[in-house]
Amino acid sequence: METVDIFRSAKLFMEQNGDRAAGKAVERAAELAVGGDEKGAAVWLAISNAIIWLSTDRPVHGETTQ
Repeated sequence: METVDIFRSAKLFMEQNGDRAAGKAVERAAELAVGGDEKGAAVWLAISNAIIWLSTDRPVHGETTQ
């Protein structure tokens, strides 16, 4: 899955699940891993990482963090 698709999926999943999105994505990854779908689990872990990244406050280009 392309990086842009991971982030699109993460954004949509965040809109649908709010503050629970990261946790639900990790749960889905675990379910897939237990079921033997390692590729699917890896995708959902990437989505959960993207959710966390998108949820983190970062300075805007040129902005300082003082």
